[in-house]
Amino acid sequence: MNKQRIEWVDTLRFIGMFYIYLGHFGPAAGKLYPFVFSFHVPLFFFISGLFYKRSEEIATSLQIIKRSFIKIILPYAIFSVVGIAVYTLKWNLPSERILEMLVNALMGIRNQVPITSLWFLPALFIVICYYTLANLLLRNAVVIFVTSLVIYCLTPLWGKQMPSVIFNMDSALHYLCYFSFGVLISNKVKYDWPARYEEKGQVIILFVILLSFIYFAYAYQYGTFSKFKNITNPEVRYFIYFFVTCFMFIPSIAMSYWINIEQFKELGRNSLLLCGTEQITKVILTTIFAMIGINVQIKDPLQAVLFAAACFVFSYFTMLKIYSSFSLSKSSVTTE
Repeated sequence: MNKQRIEWVDTLRFIGMFYIYLGHFGPAAGKLYPFVFSFHVPLFFFISGLFYKRSEEIATSLQIIKRSFIKIILPYAIFSVVGIAVYTLKWNLPSERILEMLVNALMGIRNQVPITSLWFLPALFIVICYYTLANLLLRNAVVIFVTSLVIYCLTPLWGKQMPSVIFNMDSALHYLCYFSFGVLISNKVKYDWPARYEEKGQVIILFVILLSFIYFAYAYQYGTFSKFKNITNPEVRYFIYFFVTCFMFIPSIAMSYWINIEQFKELGRNSLLLCGTEQITKVILTTIFAMIGINVQIKDPLQAVLFAAACFVFSYFTMLKIYSSFSLSKSSVTTE
């Protein structure tokens, strides 16, 4: 595993988590809801792929899986238990409901886990397992990416009941292509990517970035995939969706490279904390506000942005201080 910090990627993690928080406000966040949902989860699988270290040795591959279990699934279990405890205190839950939530957490199925944001963690672990096995069998990053992209494009044929499998094994198969793409282009984007090109190349890069920002704005207003929904062949449509989604990563990557705010980097370095405590933080903050007579109800995109920002400020000065005192804080969901 590469222990070197890449600061712009830490900022990208922070921006990605901000998208996640916004998306989980649902329709109350207005256009922000479908906008961020069109790319924020694939973005995190892509980031995770950037830091995956390929190995064709069986022993090393098993170590990758073991290490991923410790750094992803154990925190998932801890955050699930803490979250259920907070929910129990907040809503005075009966024992039957607590047991049901524990069982759902054990299954880890998306849309059924009691702490909704945590579904990503078992899915990421399974994606890492899939890629590790594929790497042992295929031994070529290009072949793995193409294979995973084919599986993704065939989602309309096999994914109609998704999500329904323990630990999101079906969703993980769907998102594997984004992780594989991250692995494939890892060395090309991790290290000061604009400086790698000559002057002509930099002009091209800046032009692509400009186009991506224009499409970013269009996607917010009209929908990321609105221009492609009339394509009748679902496999072709998914093929286009993949590349459009990846194109939507570019503005966030560019902003991450240009923004130099240490607090953002610090939060990004602790993306596991932000993922694990999102629902807890929102419950605690709304409870605190209620105690002083403020009823928090998100009714528009601006309120969603402001409350998400408040969540991050709260996490930075409270959760992060507690979290950093444990060795758990040294792991990240996006460093495999």
